[in-house]
Amino acid sequence: MLQQQKQSINPRTAFITDLRQWLLECRKHGKKIILGGDFNERITPKAPLMKILLDPILQLVDILRPLDEQQVSTSLSGKHRIDFLFISHKITSAVERYGYNKFNQIKNTDHWGLYINFDTHKLFGKGENTLLQHETRSIKGKDPTKVKLHVNALWTYLSNQNNWQKHEQLM
Repeated sequence: MLQQQKQSINPRTAFITDLRQWLLECRKHGKKIILGGDFNERITPKAPLMKILLDPILQLVDILRPLDEQQVSTSLSGKHRIDFLFISHKITSAVERYGYNKFNQIKNTDHWGLYINFDTHKLFGKGENTLLQHETRSIKGKDPTKVKLHVNALWTYLSNQNNWQKHEQLM
């Protein structure tokens, strides 16, 4: 909407236009794209967002498409798959596993969770993995009180969600 400088434009239409422009820029510069979420649309010839995401120019792959044979509804209120995970064609060889978690398996939600595991060496190369610069981290290691609070809160949240058991089932 801001790019088009129109206040009367439909927000969804503006989002789709902006997303297409951004994806084209990413493609032009050889960026690796991983785009997933609740798109509130099925893959049909008239679905405006899907037309863009499946445009051959972008070379995106609907990585979850093979699971369509299961005829799953990915939201509690729907009958169809509206949650998608698109990736650049050039990184498909780095995908190790992908799929859905059932409702409320990891977190309480009205959608199935999406997951994708990558071989990080294939995705990023075999270079050394470095941590974020200290200034950009949300938790500073010099404040042990905040670190302990954060770790305890995260542990409690993950434990309450049965995360450790669910993680073992996924592995």
